[in-house]
Amino acid sequence: MPLNSLRRLSVLALGACMLVACSPEQDNTPGRPAPPGTVLPIGTKALVDYTNEDQHGTIGITVTSIVRGDRADLGPDPGAESRTGRVPYYLHAVISNESDAAFEDMDAETFLGVQPSDNSETAHYSGVVEGKCIPGRATGFAVRGAEYEICRMIMVSPTATVTATYSGVQFDIGEPQPAQHYGNNPIRWQ
Repeated sequence: MPLNSLRRLSVLALGACMLVACSPEQDNTPGRPAPPGTVLPIGTKALVDYTNEDQHGTIGITVTSIVRGDRADLGPDPGAESRTGRVPYYLHAVISNESDAAFEDMDAETFLGVQPSDNSETAHYSGVVEGKCIPGRATGFAVRGAEYEICRMIMVSPTATVTATYSGVQFDIGEPQPAQHYGNNPIRWQ
């Protein structure tokens, strides 16, 4: 093969590698927090920095499924007006302690939600829907490797499809925001 052809092939290969390595879809390096905007397949763990009171460490979030429910799941009482005209989606995930931080009361799941394809408003509920969605609770979460399962019921327009999102960690006003604050550019699972 001529030298110029080898150079072109090398440059093309290097360019392709750089594109793949820089793509948010591919940048979920094991052991490092996922950058804002990361897009993952359902079932893939994202690591995120997490602060809870005086503890700082890393947690893992794995969205395991997003299941479209039916209005009949909610029983005869449709509940609050915000449920009217919407269908439930059940977001199932596993939260894991990936550090030595002694996280006691976790609320990371409150930052999990969905983004509807039609950008319509959503309404989040933490109640139990028997056989469909039972919210989890962090117990014994103060050690590395501990995990718990959660489910969030989210009411969405019946014409929308959804993508799971993690928006970030809530901080005190005036506290500096870390690089992994996801509010405007969440991690997404689809």
